[in-house]
Parts: sequence; C-alpha cells; structure tokens
Amino acid sequence: MRQYGQSWLSGEIPFITKNIMIGGNAMVELQRAIFAPQNILASLIAAKSANPLAPGLFYAFINIFLSCLSGYSIGKSFGISRNLSLVLGFFIAINPIFLYQYAGPWWNAANGHTWSLVAIATFCLLRQSMTAWRVVANFLATLILLSSGWPHGIIGYFVIVGCISLVDLRYGEAFNLVVKRCLPLVLAGIAAIPVYSEFIVLSGLVNRPSGWNNAGNFMVPSVTQLLLTFSPTYFEFMNYFGGFKSFFVPVGFSTVFFLLALFFYRVSFLDKNIVLFAVILAATLCLSMLPSQTGMLRWPIRFVPYFSVFASVATFYVMSRGEK
Repeated sequence: MRQYGQSWLSGEIPFITKNIMIGGNAMVELQRAIFAPQNILASLIAAKSANPLAPGLFYAFINIFLSCLSGYSIGKSFGISRNLSLVLGFFIAINPIFLYQYAGPWWNAANGHTWSLVAIATFCLLRQSMTAWRVVANFLATLILLSSGWPHGIIGYFVIVGCISLVDLRYGEAFNLVVKRCLPLVLAGIAAIPVYSEFIVLSGLVNRPSGWNNAGNFMVPSVTQLLLTFSPTYFEFMNYFGGFKSFFVPVGFSTVFFLLALFFYRVSFLDKNIVLFAVILAATLCLSMLPSQTGMLRWPIRFVPYFSVFASVATFYVMSRGEK
C-alpha cells in the first residue's frame, strides 16, 4: 500500500510494484484493486503516515460507516420506519463474517462487500423513484464495486438485482421500466472493461485454481448453520483453515430478532416485499451452499453475509409493517 501511494504521489499509475518481492502485476491481481477510490486513499495514507495501522483504521471506519448507511437506506426504501431502519443499519454492519473475517485480515473482501451493499442500497432507492442523483449514485456505486475486484460482491449484487427485477416483472411492472433501472449497472460494467481487460487476456497465466471441486466441503457452511442464524451462540463443526473444527457463524448478532418477527407478527404472502425477501433468501441460501470451488469462485461462506443482510431486512420489515 505504501508503494502504491508513493507511485500515485509521483504521478505514476502503480500497474506493477517494482521495489518489493511480494507484488507484481496489479492488473492481473484483481484483489489489489488499484483503481478503487478507497484503496487510492488508503495507499496515500500509508505513504504519508509512519503508523502502519493507519490504513486499517481508515478501512474499518469507512467500511463500517458505509455499511450502516446502506442498511439504513435499504430499510427506508422498503418503507421501514426511521427508528428500525437505523437499527437495521447497525445490525447489517455487525455481521460476524464481515466484521471479524473481512474487516481485519481480508481487507479487500470488506471493501467489495461494503460497496456491494452501497450498490444494493442505491438500486433499491432507484427502484423507489428514478431521479437523476439516484441514477448517478447507482452508476458510481456499481463502478466502484467493479473496481474493487471482489467477485463474490459483484455476483451477490447481480443476483439480488436479478431477483428484484424478476419479482417486479411478476407483479406487473413495465418491462421498459425494469430495464431502465438496470441501465446504470450496464453502463458501469462497460466503464469497468479496462480494469478487467488484462486479467481476461492473461487469464491462462494466472495461478488461481478453477473448475468444480468440493473436496472436504472446505468453507462450505451447513444448512443448519444458515437456518439457525437467529442464535448468537450457535456453532457447528466445519472444514476451516487449520482443519475440521467448531466454527462460529453467529449471524444471530444481526438476525437475533428473527424469532420475534416469526412468532409475534402476522404477515401475508400477498405482500410483494415479503415475496421478494423470500426469493432473495432462497437465492442467497443456494449461493451459500455451492461447492468449495465453482469455476473461479471459491469458498461459498463468502455469500453468507448476503443471506444475513436480507434476513435482517425481512425481520425489520415485518416488525415495522406487520400486525402484532
């Protein structure tokens, strides 16, 4: 990060890290994400500060803040009350996989996941009403997500947008309107072509496993780990780094109110949003149960935060709009 910052400050684009042993072609190593704005800022902080923790503190603050803001915006877009939308924002940010596994060691996963939440939030606001600033916000959020080089964030976002669009079409939305909402996403994809061009051209030289492999169910959560997410203390054994061991996926920190919504509120499956949440939860459940290696995708536990996000959204929607 310090060398990237020094390159930017000297007027160069850090395509290649030339003065360190661990580095190389940043255009092929997409996780370096040299064009992502938060990485440019973090690299400048690293170059200017003698404190090695400074970039990490910056990442932690910006990612948690944007996650809270995205959760609040998603809640408001679905008509959840202001107070519960605020709570929803905090609950989305305390998803344990995001908070402990991403925000610390997997800093680029935290960046990508955060910007996928921002992209989802701006798309939900765009769905509420198509104004110029919402179109621009969705385009920029999607472009930054694509520049972050986090494939699970990109796929999670595309799947959720696809679910929303299909449910809207099923409930009689005009096809032209649904297509218009997706135009910022398409334009952002076109604008991001330079970021991915060299990676695609040199994909045969990239030393990254590809194919279909489920050896040992590595990093594949069980069904019960996902369906019992309302319990903050629930754990189960899973094949994880260091071997087969008890692994906490206590998504219940962010979905602990699920049982309250289930037992003390009455909702109708005639409600379009309830159907939408059910479809998204089914899709993200399937993504979270993929094999350990599916093409270029590895470790489906990385999709679990999206299941948690919409379990939280559904919970607070029921508590805000359902009948006690």
